[in-house]
Amino acid sequence: MTEVLRQRRSLAEALPRAAGDLSDSRGLAQELAFGVLRWHGRLDALAQRLLDKPLRARDADVAILLESGLYQLQAARVPAQWVVSECVDTARLLGKDWAAGMLNAVLRRFGREADALAAAVDVDAAARLSHPGWLLERLRSDWPEQWAAIAEANNQRPPMTLRVNARRESRAAYLERLAGAGLAAAPHTLARDALTLEAPVAVEAL
Repeated sequence: MTEVLRQRRSLAEALPRAAGDLSDSRGLAQELAFGVLRWHGRLDALAQRLLDKPLRARDADVAILLESGLYQLQAARVPAQWVVSECVDTARLLGKDWAAGMLNAVLRRFGREADALAAAVDVDAAARLSHPGWLLERLRSDWPEQWAAIAEANNQRPPMTLRVNARRESRAAYLERLAGAGLAAAPHTLARDALTLEAPVAVEAL
């Protein structure tokens, strides 16, 4: 994520390299990467509220680690204690023991004050919608009634869409095969040879 945010590299290029040795937790790494980058604007605003002073540019890895912790605490899919512990341990692995205590205190504070902090941050549309202010202004100018809904839709996870090779199998036949494997899917509304999975799965499972 540091490569994407600081060096402007593509996540499609950076993620396989970073997650290459994470065979058992590749899915979690991908979820974190996409989630943190999608909500970076809001997570950064929350981080600035929590920090006594901004982190230095050379500590971009710590900033990303903090945002990762905030994202996981908001998602509430894993125990908060585990999130804090993992972030603290990762800071030490990075050789930044000074950040371990800071992350422990800041993430625990967020756990206690999440609602109040979110309310304060969400006053700013750019933070609430996690979009740059200039882009929101463009959207507001072009679609004055729908600009916020457009930004909200832009933050949704995209569905997993597949294109069926019609030379080998019809879409209907492939849908039946997926159903037999316990994978729910529906025909795509626009592309005649495509379908959309109800829930994403590993490519190897298809």
